[in-house]
Amino acid sequence: MKILLPVGVLVVVVGVVLWLRGSLPGHMTPRTFPPSLFQSSDAASRAPFQGTLASRAKTLETMPRNGAREPALRELALEWAAQSPTAAQNWAATLTNEADRNAALAYIAGVWADADPAAAVDMAQREHLPAAVLDNLIQQWGEKNFPAALAWVSNLPTGPNVDEALMRLAIARSEVDPAAAAALVTQRLSPGRMQEEAVMAVLYQWVRQDESAASAWVNRFPPGPFRARAEAEVKRFNLRRLSSAGHS
Repeated sequence: MKILLPVGVLVVVVGVVLWLRGSLPGHMTPRTFPPSLFQSSDAASRAPFQGTLASRAKTLETMPRNGAREPALRELALEWAAQSPTAAQNWAATLTNEADRNAALAYIAGVWADADPAAAVDMAQREHLPAAVLDNLIQQWGEKNFPAALAWVSNLPTGPNVDEALMRLAIARSEVDPAAAAALVTQRLSPGRMQEEAVMAVLYQWVRQDESAASAWVNRFPPGPFRARAEAEVKRFNLRRLSSAGHS
């Protein structure tokens, strides 16, 4: 069952998910964060948002909803999570504004996933964070411990959410074992657009690691528009490679 979120919450969630993802289409890599994300050229404007984590949390409650509030929330969530994810989660759970709560918990989960992705995924599920956040965390888990992440996803009820999670795991796996990722997307995902996009994401990685093996995989696709699309991707890669070699 999908949970419909208010528009304001969706805007914040989309921003968090874009922060968690990398920028390359089809290859979503969780972001790291600098020590401080609350940037300001005016030192005085930041002065009220200094002190202990607890005191800054109280300051945040009184901050107006303007351009400075979201960076302040982000910095506090990230710093608190780096010190104690559990304590940060307890603080975020007390936020009465749904957009603030979801954003803070998503940032906390992103940091937590670096050390313990299983715990981060469990927290995201228990707190009913949006599926997009959970999927990013599952991908992080797949990068750190693919067998454990795959076992967890395999126990989920069958449906679109499972296919999305499997696609994320395949993307993570394609960086180190594209053949295994290819088997995952062809054998475990339901036929349809999501499976096709997962195949293209895996192909994107595989052709850059082993063009011959990737081409052999594409040659096994049934004839049709999708095979033609995959063949075009391989051809584009070869043309770019030849062009780069000509300029070197």
